[in-house]
Amino acid sequence: MLRCLKQETVLLSSSHHHETQCLINKRHRRHGCLFIKKTPFCPSYFEVICVSGVVLPMDLTEEETAPLVDRERGGSQRSGSGSGLQVHLYFLPATKAGTTFNISSGQISAERVCVLAAKKCGILPVYHSLFALAFDDLSYFYPPTHVFNTDESISIHYRVRFFFANWFGEGSKTSYRYCLRRGRISAVLDYCVIDYLFAQSRSDFVAGQAGVSPPLSVQEECLGLAVLDLWRLAKEHNQSVREVCKTVSYKSCLPETHRQDIQQLSRLARYRIRNTLKQFLKKLGRCSVGERSLKLKYLMELAGVEPSHGTETFQVNHPGSQLQQKEPTFSLMRVAGESGIQISGSYCPAEVL
Repeated sequence: MLRCLKQETVLLSSSHHHETQCLINKRHRRHGCLFIKKTPFCPSYFEVICVSGVVLPMDLTEEETAPLVDRERGGSQRSGSGSGLQVHLYFLPATKAGTTFNISSGQISAERVCVLAAKKCGILPVYHSLFALAFDDLSYFYPPTHVFNTDESISIHYRVRFFFANWFGEGSKTSYRYCLRRGRISAVLDYCVIDYLFAQSRSDFVAGQAGVSPPLSVQEECLGLAVLDLWRLAKEHNQSVREVCKTVSYKSCLPETHRQDIQQLSRLARYRIRNTLKQFLKKLGRCSVGERSLKLKYLMELAGVEPSHGTETFQVNHPGSQLQQKEPTFSLMRVAGESGIQISGSYCPAEVL
């Protein structure tokens, strides 16, 4: 159960301006979390933690749809929507939550909207080119030159569009970032971008959007992500894991398809899953690890669960195909930071459907 958490993990601690802690897989020990392959993270000590699941008896009268610790679930608040251009932000440093701000006067370009959103989120100008504005259903991105008319009610999302799947140093290829000073270590992404990328990736994972739809065959790995998410919530709100589990159900950290599949299991099987997660969280709650380290671990595991995360697929029509054939043909173009641009063969719409 929960293979992704049964692996040995390494708790790496180092100091760079302030005490920092990073939780990484054992296979990442020599690569570090943020830096290039040949540059270690300057660890001051290593502590190996071995986690294993233990299934204990559970009261069969407990409702499996409730949080892991019985208590009435608290409500959530949503920001009100106004007229004009509504820009959704996945993470705001001041509140550590998503929000929406409105632009309701005149016309404004997509590039200018990105600059305004970056200022609110604390994104440095060097990272502005990684972000773009997506349509409400995330079906496409607006070009920087697009001009919005704020007289119309439009909802858009400020998203990280361009990033490498192995930016944290995993895999055969490694992402590099040059620094102004020779020989100085530079992170691929800073913590503000990591916070935003985590919030965006978690939202995509839970909602099943932007191509993030892991199959049921990796349900154990997804349950491991739910454990990391609950652990992260405890650190974020400065609470114990037990207090968080009183108000948050582990199913709220899973995609809808996985929630439905778990609900279709037998009652005893659902109780075993819940109790196993309890034991994991109880053991992990005693570990000293930072909130951002858990976010890094979450993004690493998500990259393994959904390898296509961070890639885009486009349908490219062939010129003149409508004149030569009864049905138009097209190719699928896949764009990824690691593999570049790849074009598949020709298809007809009926073949894809």
